[in-house]
Amino acid sequence: MSFNDNSQLNGGRVGSGGGGRGIAVGGGLGGAVLLLLAGLFFGQDGIDALTGGNQDDTQSTQQVDSGLADRCRTGEDANRDTECRMVATVQSLDQFWGGYFPEVTGKKYTLPQVELFRGTDSTSCGQASSATGPFYCPPDSTVYLDTGFFDQMRSQFGADADALAQEYVMAHEVGHHVQNLQGTLGRAQQDPQGATSAAVRTELQADCYAGMWAHHATEPGGAVQLEPIT
Repeated sequence: MSFNDNSQLNGGRVGSGGGGRGIAVGGGLGGAVLLLLAGLFFGQDGIDALTGGNQDDTQSTQQVDSGLADRCRTGEDANRDTECRMVATVQSLDQFWGGYFPEVTGKKYTLPQVELFRGTDSTSCGQASSATGPFYCPPDSTVYLDTGFFDQMRSQFGADADALAQEYVMAHEVGHHVQNLQGTLGRAQQDPQGATSAAVRTELQADCYAGMWAHHATEPGGAVQLEPIT
């Protein structure tokens, strides 16, 4: 879906980082791709443990254009540029969860970090690439997304990788951040196998959280607003 052209973006909201080891959640092309909401329910049958294997953590990273702050200023920019669309989506998610999470939990909402890249990147959960898919890394509370992944969605899965599908993928990963703040994310590792496992339920809940955002993102009042979903 398109963002309101008058939405005000902060390109500096999306940054970069890396290093260390941990467990990555909610990514990987080897998992199931589920359909929901305008043709795309993106999830995974289980949790990928990304320890990096024998890969060298010093592999070069092809960072996304560092000029996001200059390039991504309005909703109009988000509607024509994939990386600016991710910036707008993250800001919209900040708006929603920043208000809703404290309201229903009584706890402070801590913003996740978000890193866009192309190629490979070192993270606290090991090596990241478009082959791993977008994922949330709990140790550094960061969502990692190779924007080339959307090209793979089209070429390998024949999936709709247009605006709402891209936004929904980001919202799903931020849903894992919400679970991390709730203290429920670790249940996926305690019960990782089977169709009714906690791992699958964790993915389904993150999709539910993404749907909650999509519903409220069209409401007026925020600096970033999604156009009504048809």
